[in-house]
Amino acid sequence: IIYIMTLNKRIEEIKIYYFGRKRGSHKKFIEKLDVASNTASNWMTDGYNVGKTVTDRLLEAFPDVSAGWLLTGEGNMLKGDNTPVESVPQTDDTSSNTEAWYRSKIDQLIENNTQLADANAKLAQVIASTNNTRRLIKN
Repeated sequence: IIYIMTLNKRIEEIKIYYFGRKRGSHKKFIEKLDVASNTASNWMTDGYNVGKTVTDRLLEAFPDVSAGWLLTGEGNMLKGDNTPVESVPQTDDTSSNTEAWYRSKIDQLIENNTQLADANAKLAQVIASTNNTRRLIKN
């Protein structure tokens, strides 16, 4: 199964990227686009039909956003960003698939964090050893 983020969720991702999830982010988003709150909320609701006028408005307001990503979900959100990207699963069964996807990403992050902690500990040993060698050389 290939999971593709819907256009509605990509619009929400733009809002989150530029304004975060904090209180007031929606207000900043609608002010930037000069639209009513319910209009922008509709755009971010799965299944709501978003037309070319809306996508053009978004691309004009956020010129760093890739038109290809916004329209198709392929590639990266930002122009010039060549980092590989995975889409969050968006299916009818979002509760189980999305949760499983997030859990796998969290597990990957925990593993990466463990590896970084191990590398950091080894680096600290090398630094300590180097400092000891320097002290011996000075004496």
